Amino acid sequence: MINNQDEELRYYAKQSPTTEPGDLGYLFEKVSDRPEEISETVYGLVTHRDETEKFYNFALPKEREDEPNTRFVRKILDKLIEIDSSPLTKNRDPKKRFIGTCRDFAILACSIFRSKGAPTRLRCGFADYFVPGWYDDHWVCEYWDNNCGQWKLLDAEIGPVERDYFKIEFDQTNISREKFPVGGRAW
Repeated sequence: MINNQDEELRYYAKQSPTTEPGDLGYLFEKVSDRPEEISETVYGLVTHRDETEKFYNFALPKEREDEPNTRFVRKILDKLIEIDSSPLTKNRDPKKRFIGTCRDFAILACSIFRSKGAPTRLRCGFADYFVPGWYDDHWVCEYWDNNCGQWKLLDAEIGPVERDYFKIEFDQTNISREKFPVGGRAW
């Protein structure tokens, strides 16, 4: 049990079995520790499985349909290197990104933050910014902002395409709790 805030922050700054990049942690070294740049980097590494045709005009190849079930960051990084060995900071063609879901965007962001020593955790909840009048089940990353001493929500799945299509005008590195009520609050 976590007894105080310092203990809680130390706990969430450590990699977990799912966020641990293992011997591929060096790939995160050139990624900035700034939330905006972490979000931008992750966005350039993952294509949502439901957006291949909708946004990028390519059918999800049959042999890649199982990628969203990968679960572990180490294995996601393996797949990314297999597809394209470029540095993670290079924005990849959507066909050369990992095919994932919102969880994959969130877990990669979480792993990068933690590799920088930043307390971070995944949050499951409901986003009101994809379909007007509807709260979609969704995963985001929640990171500790030392500058203001509070947790902030970050959605690395939001990039230029989503901003335009869904008319998103807020900062995806500081999403309000009204726009994204976390599961416990919603339930």
